[in-house]
Amino acid sequence: MKTLTVSIREARTDLCTLIKQVQAGARITLTSHGRPAALLVPVEPASAPWRVQHPDDPKRYGDLQSPVIDPRPTETELRACYDDPEEIRLLNRFGNESM
Repeated sequence: MKTLTVSIREARTDLCTLIKQVQAGARITLTSHGRPAALLVPVEPASAPWRVQHPDDPKRYGDLQSPVIDPRPTETELRACYDDPEEIRLLNRFGNESM
């Protein structure tokens, strides 16, 4: 793999050419005041997403949804928490529509 060292100042004026060289496989070190500041390297081709060889049996984990889904509060429970009848009506309405 070809490696080049170019100052940032030079890279600004000749960026298109440098990008073409990187696409061809070159690695370019950009320097600022003689010190390495950045590295231009070709993009690696995307690989296939990682997959498990043998997935687990979902039955092994039991019921995962039940602990998450809480039952809707009753009218009595809502009245104990809220004083405004309009708010209770809206909460009941929202609960009925979400089923």
